[in-house]
Amino acid sequence: ESFVEFLSNWYVRRSRRRFWKAGVLIGTGPGADADKRAAYATLYECLVTLTRLLAPFIPFMTEAMHRNLAAPGDKGGESVHNEDYPESDPSKVDRNLVDATRLAMRLSSLGRAARSKAGIKVRQPLERVLVKLRSVDETSIVETVADQVRDELNVKEVVVLENERDVSSFEIRPNMDLIGPKYGADVPALMAAIADADAYDVSAKVAE
Repeated sequence: ESFVEFLSNWYVRRSRRRFWKAGVLIGTGPGADADKRAAYATLYECLVTLTRLLAPFIPFMTEAMHRNLAAPGDKGGESVHNEDYPESDPSKVDRNLVDATRLAMRLSSLGRAARSKAGIKVRQPLERVLVKLRSVDETSIVETVADQVRDELNVKEVVVLENERDVSSFEIRPNMDLIGPKYGADVPALMAAIADADAYDVSAKVAE
């Protein structure tokens, strides 16, 4: 279910411009477009494989789907139930691409949520979006997905936030109902320690 969600609401939606490019779909002539052919080939592979995966569970629906999808000359193309059941091929997994795509999806989702919370619709362009990444690995790949994030959020620039202090502040407020009964006579010393603590550092430790 989550795969279908990703395929439909991310891959297909993000690939619309590739699907609708001018030029022929098949062939290598002047009108051919390798990127367009690749977009269709990837979608075709996903749909056919998904149909074969689901065949034992929804046999009649997948039979109809497969007959619409299967290319002439496919082995067992007359019926999805003549096909071998798909097996995973780990050698085809591009881990860097997976990580980059998931980062793009997460940043886009968080960005849309921030827009919604601020009451600023996506159709209104903004100068930039500030993102706080979770690891060095994410920092190294964010530039590869920056174009997608900019497009998804309708912003001109994606800026990696190095220091949260630049855009946020924290204040520590002790919950007296909890610390009073627990610490008793030590509460004044505890309050003094809280007053002297760096609220940002405390927040970072809590987050860890």
